[in-house]
Amino acid sequence: IAADIVGVSRATCAADVVDVLAAAANDGFDVARRGRHQPWVWPLRQEASRKKTVAWQSTARRKSAKGTLMLHWVRWWLLASLLSPILARITPAPPGDPDYWKDLQSIKVVGGVLQPEWSPKVYDYNVFIADPDKKGILIRAVVDAEKYDIQHLPEISLDGKPLAYEDGTTFVDFDIYLNKTEGPLDRRYSLYVADPAKEPGWMFWVDHGHEYRIRVLQPPNFQLVTRLYKLHVQDEWGGDLPMIPDRPDLSVDRYTFYVAGNATWVKIDIRCSKYATALQYQHNPLIKASESEFWTKLDPQETHVQFQCQFSDPLFTNSTEERAYTLKFLRRGEDLWSVPIALMMSEDHGYRSSY
Repeated sequence: IAADIVGVSRATCAADVVDVLAAAANDGFDVARRGRHQPWVWPLRQEASRKKTVAWQSTARRKSAKGTLMLHWVRWWLLASLLSPILARITPAPPGDPDYWKDLQSIKVVGGVLQPEWSPKVYDYNVFIADPDKKGILIRAVVDAEKYDIQHLPEISLDGKPLAYEDGTTFVDFDIYLNKTEGPLDRRYSLYVADPAKEPGWMFWVDHGHEYRIRVLQPPNFQLVTRLYKLHVQDEWGGDLPMIPDRPDLSVDRYTFYVAGNATWVKIDIRCSKYATALQYQHNPLIKASESEFWTKLDPQETHVQFQCQFSDPLFTNSTEERAYTLKFLRRGEDLWSVPIALMMSEDHGYRSSY
């Protein structure tokens, strides 16, 4: 009947019916209950095929639309990435914007050496001053003019104290006054670059910025930090021994003392500069420069004592700086203080007097 309706051979119709019945079974149609030979089988097959085609076309269109949208998104992202640096250069981010620039363009030092050399992503620096007698240096912090509107430059502070820009410029200068003493200088500074717009955070104010940590180092005057500051000698009975020359002098490293003929011991009190790091007495181990009292036994005729004032610090020197001193003790045959002294003047040169 189906073959007669659609005008095809029975064999062809039978094959088609089997296919349609299988498809109908998959789609949930109970074809067996309705009968094997129904006139609507062939039209049903065509309708199923048409629905499949429509569904496939709809799916293809949706996938095509998604692909097109993704392609457009990628194109816009690439375009934004390429244009972002240009736009940032043309229109600097205002204060309060997350993109507001908070880095310096450079740090320059007049009178010292910046170590390491300036780098945009380095925030810790040393400034080394080679001259121990230098009294001051100048440090300049520079911001990038292309990153800002000139009216909205970042705030720069040194140890919490605001610094002012020079009129019409994009840099601030500050002076560092160096150590006025003879000792070494090791001082730390905090240079802070911040967004002038303070944005509120959760229950407190958040100040967005970057900190540059600067350490200033100046070596000591090695001749001064190893000098002899005080020298006092007593005999074993507590009497002070006169010294020649009579006081420590920067240009003198040998001192002479006279002791009584029967003296056996002397007490020596030595003070190096307060910046000296160690004192070595004779061949004894190093001690602190403040621990400086020594009892020394005298030889029968003449006694020599040696000691060194030392300075050592790996920040300023690779070796130990020292200055050696020698003390000479001589015995006197008699008490010189009891010998009468005659002061005389030649008759040819004026009045003569004797005592």
